[in-house]
Amino acid sequence: MSLSEALPLAIESLSWMESEGLNEKTAITKAVNQLGVKKPEVLKLAYMIVFETIKRKNFIDEIIFTELPKEVLSTLSFGIKNFLRIYVYWMKFKKSSIKEAFSLIKCCRNILGWRNFEKIELLLGRVLSVNLTEFLRNKLEEEKIALKFFHPKWFVNYCIKLLGKPQTLKLLKANLEFKKVYLRLNTLKGDEEELKKQIENEGVKLEKVKFFPYVYLLKETKKPLVNLKSYINGLFYIQDKSSCFSVLAANPKPGDIVIDACAAPGGKTSFLAQLMNNRGSIYSLEYSKKRVKVWLTEMNRMNVKNAIMILCDLTKFIPLKIEADIVLLDPPCTGTGTLMKTPSMKWRVTHSLIKKFQEIQFKMLKNCSKLVRVDGTLIYSTCSITLEENEALIEKFLKLNPNFKLVSINPFVGSPGFRGQNLCRRLYPHIHESEGFFIAKMKREF
Repeated sequence: MSLSEALPLAIESLSWMESEGLNEKTAITKAVNQLGVKKPEVLKLAYMIVFETIKRKNFIDEIIFTELPKEVLSTLSFGIKNFLRIYVYWMKFKKSSIKEAFSLIKCCRNILGWRNFEKIELLLGRVLSVNLTEFLRNKLEEEKIALKFFHPKWFVNYCIKLLGKPQTLKLLKANLEFKKVYLRLNTLKGDEEELKKQIENEGVKLEKVKFFPYVYLLKETKKPLVNLKSYINGLFYIQDKSSCFSVLAANPKPGDIVIDACAAPGGKTSFLAQLMNNRGSIYSLEYSKKRVKVWLTEMNRMNVKNAIMILCDLTKFIPLKIEADIVLLDPPCTGTGTLMKTPSMKWRVTHSLIKKFQEIQFKMLKNCSKLVRVDGTLIYSTCSITLEENEALIEKFLKLNPNFKLVSINPFVGSPGFRGQNLCRRLYPHIHESEGFFIAKMKREF
């Protein structure tokens, strides 16, 4: 039975996430290597359990903390605690039968041992009687929204101040849904129509995305995209349209000198090379050696010929003495625009983390701006929706660097930026069917 095999993998993954702060993908990979699991159906079920459980962590924990004394909770191992989380998800949100509850308990008793169950035996029965509507009834409005839509209370309040309550509710709802998948066809491998035909011959249905050249919405696929011959041969790149937006805004031309800062895993570099028809120079800058390996693999797969990788720390020193036509910076960020893809991020982001990222981002932007030639373009983008990482940072940069000014972006899609920065653009999951995204385009005047 796949549940009996998937459950230990899910418990171990959630435990790694809790003990080491790993994201879903990294934790599952670590647990897979640890337990030696290979069956695709087991991996798929385990991932579903982990993803759906961590997505609802605040509500699940609220139920557990209400029903179990704190002195008991503090004695529980990571394994037992995360089994409880899975159990609450399975019974209250997946809405399974009593028979499935017994099956789940039996599986876990075999995995963790019957002695470990003595402390939580009564709780397992009490969970079944919890009515979620009644549970929420006496909560304050912000807390009720936070639990109902599975987001931290501080984030709910932050978004209400930023977007207003109606838009916030739509955003939170969109964050709970699986994100749409976009493909960018790679014309370095052939004519766009011919590429589309080859991909569709493998059982894939695509829909052209308006305003975004070479970008298609995935409507249907008969097998995982990464297993397709067309993917292996580099005919397309799996890339959210928001990420493509920053490259289109940069508008590179054949023969340009371009710097792609924070370049790995390679989506932006390969799109830049595509628009430049492999002519000109792309200097891809990256700090992580591990990510550089992925970048090298992707450049080979996508037939990129005009990009070189430079390993460096953008917050300190960039070992280049050039004047670039375009510098594109997509720095590390809190990822608050990608919570539908990485729900564990909801529970890791704090105000102090936002401030920490803001400091890193500003150092990177300051250093990158020194490499832009007069009349050249500087692009700054993040997959975060916070003011601190976006408009506030750009505002500070422009005050300290009067030789740069905001300019209009083409395609002029999305919503306007805040704080009077109407030329900056924002994308939101609930409005634009993409990851949450911010982009600023600046020109160096002197």
